[in-house]
Formats: sequence, C-alpha cells, structure tokens
Amino acid sequence: MVKFGTGGWRAIIGEGFTKENIQKLSLALCLKMKAEGKADKGIVIGYDRRFLSKEAVIWACQIFGSQGIRVLF
Repeated sequence: MVKFGTGGWRAIIGEGFTKENIQKLSLALCLKMKAEGKADKGIVIGYDRRFLSKEAVIWACQIFGSQGIRVLF
C-alpha cells in the first residue's frame, strides 16, 4: 500500500518503496490522466541522486509508455 503524508510519499526502500508500488502508483496516475482527458498531454518525469531514484523513474516510464502516455524523461 502506498501511503501519503504531508510531505508526499514517504516509505522505506524495500518495504513501502518497491517496484510493485511504483508501478501501482504510476498506473493510478495514468488512469487519472485518462479519466480527466489529460493523457494526450504526456508527462515529464525526472529523478534525483537518491538510491534507486533512477531505477524508480525507469519503472514508472515503462508503465506510462505501456498505457500510451508520452513521457519526457
């Protein structure tokens, strides 16, 4: 389960911050974008220097791409 607090998504790597949860969150965002008619606008996704940040963004990009949403990485 992905839990959000006042500072956004806070999770421990390997517990809450997992490939599966990143993919679930990405799919939820895809579905929301489609429901709101925003999917054709695409999305910009970046990363920082934290551990697994680059891998996480790649996993997210794969989901957006599989849903037909253009990603600027």
